[in-house]
Amino acid sequence: MPPPKKILSIVLIIFILIVLCLKVRNKNDYKRFTRNQLYGGDELKYLRMVHSLATDGNLELSNLQGFEEDTKNKDKSPLLDSQKSVDLYLTGKDGGIYCLHLPGVSFLILPAYLLDSRFFPNNPERAPTSLPYLPNKLYFTRLLLILTAILIIFLLFRFLCNLFNSLFLGVFLILLYILNSPFPSYIFKIYPDFLAALFCLFVLNAIFYPFKSRIVNDILIILGIGYLPWFHQRFIILSLGLYFAYIFYRRTGKINFKKIFILSIILFILSLPYFYYFYSITGNPSPLSTSMLYGKVHARWNTFPMGFFGHFLHPRSGCIWIFPWTILFFFGIYWGFKKDWKLTTALLLIFIPYYLICCAAIPWGGGNLPPHRFLLAIYPLFLAFSTITIQDLFQKFSYPKLIFYLVYFFIIFLNKKFWFIKFYFNQSLMTPADFIYIIKSMIIIFFLYISIFLGERFLFFKGDRNITDII
Repeated sequence: MPPPKKILSIVLIIFILIVLCLKVRNKNDYKRFTRNQLYGGDELKYLRMVHSLATDGNLELSNLQGFEEDTKNKDKSPLLDSQKSVDLYLTGKDGGIYCLHLPGVSFLILPAYLLDSRFFPNNPERAPTSLPYLPNKLYFTRLLLILTAILIIFLLFRFLCNLFNSLFLGVFLILLYILNSPFPSYIFKIYPDFLAALFCLFVLNAIFYPFKSRIVNDILIILGIGYLPWFHQRFIILSLGLYFAYIFYRRTGKINFKKIFILSIILFILSLPYFYYFYSITGNPSPLSTSMLYGKVHARWNTFPMGFFGHFLHPRSGCIWIFPWTILFFFGIYWGFKKDWKLTTALLLIFIPYYLICCAAIPWGGGNLPPHRFLLAIYPLFLAFSTITIQDLFQKFSYPKLIFYLVYFFIIFLNKKFWFIKFYFNQSLMTPADFIYIIKSMIIIFFLYISIFLGERFLFFKGDRNITDII
């Protein structure tokens, strides 16, 4: 018979999955896979690519119909003489039409799409005009997304329970992730960021809390780091962050450098098809070559400072206002360096580079609705640092410390009601008003850290007193 703790873990995971199903099953995104099939935006690109893979075995889209729904001028062909087409399609060196987006999502959902095509053939009368070849139902595709969400929850639950060493607080944090984060809004959207969160969690678990089997850990690290760049060029930075965190975190544990060398060689070999993909389309192996051929690289340095602060403080899309628990992220960095600088540094090696590249994206992630699509893959790290704050509160409990955090949550509540902090950053080019907002944002973040420093020095209890000793 399994030990009681394992049985309890299974029961708690089942409870979490029930909450997840209740949260998402009534959403229109869930129903559209079998009813109206209304897809838009970048989803059209990924579905066209997966259909091309399913029917032709390639990613050249010139023989597909439905581009008219994407073009800005429906009276013209989607191709332009300047070797680019409207709405993120471009003409490759072979004269074919290719999508600017990468095919990582399409590769993953291809098996499910093939099953949908086999059991629910296309019905031209019901198919959307932008995707006239779509299968009549997408049950298997939706099932794949559901299973991905379940696996994400399981891996995050495992990561947080090991970090916090508490099942019940792990459940609380996962419920917070389901009920108050961007995660549920993207489960049934065909975007790369949701799937990228899965591969990021593969590597996070393998690095910080390895599975019993070394082979499983090696496979997860290679799979996660090697596949993430296929979702989008910005995930190259996330892969590099995970790779360096792996080397740094294992350095003091007598890491086998021979193993690191072999792993690096494997990752290098696996990267060759990635660079060949760009070369086959543009004649240039650079991951930026498709964007340059299209005519625009979707990143700007003058967008970066607005994105850096806007992700947190934009009134419509700032995570502090939409997901108030994320303010604990800032305090978690402070406590993390005091309690376990090695773990904190490794987590920041993953978080900071990817966050910075997202800040320079156009439009920056705070401008997307639902918000924070670009950051979805690293939201588990927001949760991890917030966990460190909660862990400190429980392990060294004091009422002044509890009141300190409650005051910040009360300020957030007041601001959402009266908006005395209202920084409407622009979406692309910086203006003088944005510059003023940036200065004010820096003052706010400085105040967060100076207040926690002074609180620890003069207000908080300094002994080792667990919350159970108080209650």
